[in-house]
Amino acid sequence: MKNQNYTVYAIFQENKSKYLLKHFEEDFKAREFVKKQLEDDLKFFYYQTNNESSMVKKYFEYRKYSYKILNDDFDCDAYIKQIASRVYDFLEQNSINKGFKVFEKKEELKLLKDIENCEITSINEKKDFIEIIYKKDEIEKYLTIYKKFQMGSMGQYYGFTIDNKKLENSKKSLFLQDMKKIVKIFHMCIDETEYHNEFIEILFKDNKNTTCSYRINIDIDEDFNSVDFLFTRYENIFCFKSEILEDDRKTQLDYSYYDEYFSPRYFVDEIDENNNIKRKSYGYYDLDYPLFLFGKKLRFEFDEKFGIKAYNLSSFEYHLLPNIEVYNFLSKEEKERLHRFLGIAELYINDLFVNKNFDNEIFFDTEKNPELFSKIDKIKEKLEKNLWKKKLIYSNAEQGHHATQEIFLYTKDDKIFLWFLQTDWLSDWVTIKYNDDLKSALEDILK
Repeated sequence: MKNQNYTVYAIFQENKSKYLLKHFEEDFKAREFVKKQLEDDLKFFYYQTNNESSMVKKYFEYRKYSYKILNDDFDCDAYIKQIASRVYDFLEQNSINKGFKVFEKKEELKLLKDIENCEITSINEKKDFIEIIYKKDEIEKYLTIYKKFQMGSMGQYYGFTIDNKKLENSKKSLFLQDMKKIVKIFHMCIDETEYHNEFIEILFKDNKNTTCSYRINIDIDEDFNSVDFLFTRYENIFCFKSEILEDDRKTQLDYSYYDEYFSPRYFVDEIDENNNIKRKSYGYYDLDYPLFLFGKKLRFEFDEKFGIKAYNLSSFEYHLLPNIEVYNFLSKEEKERLHRFLGIAELYINDLFVNKNFDNEIFFDTEKNPELFSKIDKIKEKLEKNLWKKKLIYSNAEQGHHATQEIFLYTKDDKIFLWFLQTDWLSDWVTIKYNDDLKSALEDILK
């Protein structure tokens, strides 16, 4: 009996032409091959977007090809939808933050936003609670963190609850007195079938105005009798500077981020034309990367073959910060400190206002649809007529070169939204981001 033909073809989306990839005589082998191709294709869009839904949306909109198995009705599109969550979660767990995600409870996020940049009056501890007292607009306010631990048939649950209630005065003790001003608080969680865990990352200014961090975990003894807060403090968390390493070039890493740029510099020994060893610094202008991600997400991943990969700092696929050869010369303590620095950088930079996810996002691609140029112009005219004020908040134009990336903030009364422009001078890619409170105000304008 003649074997069945299960040849796999790539179907190019642009013109629907077919390209023969590989021949199989068994259907399950052909399917496994196509499934692997689809997963790899989807992973590419993970690094081009900032959440699962946009990853899937971009895949279907911008994929170069799909696949067809001869004599098989395998549905590629259905398979992509089926695996999207698994692929996204797997890649998130590869990140420097090990799959922990920001806790997205809206009421809690409002409380954490309210305390930002506020002076701390005092911090108190009382058994299962931490109470942060702060002043805002001359009003004394409270942020209280409760610890929770549960163990049952479904597994272990470690977590926190946050509210704005004042604790009773009895049995409170002053605590963490080095915290003078809150910069940012992240409530992080990971939720698996038999395991739920959370931690809280508090970025704060100390009495020297240095930005430091306390990570709060839940600490449980072996017999599950004692449940305590566990605090880990890290100094000067917006900077990382290693010792001079013992590699051939005596490398010293010097990474930091500030205002609008991430700056990964390093120092090495170099021999000049007179055979003298001189210390040289690399970085400055050519290695300062803007913190504006244009709909993508900054991700740091450790790869044991290559080093720490930084995705979306620039138009390159990734940068190594550092490569594995240099990384292996770091001490255990320095590796831990570097991972903490990059983990907080990933959280902090992705949470900047211009990088946040908004409730609504409209995207115009004039390369695919040139007629959208006129629609974009009409939207600009309507915004001007409706008295929206436009302010340029970022441009990569420099040294006489025209900008290829710009961000505009539109304001009217107390309402705001963002306009992102990317261009190669032939085509424009425009993204407009706004929250639900602007839906009625922008509905007619954006038609």
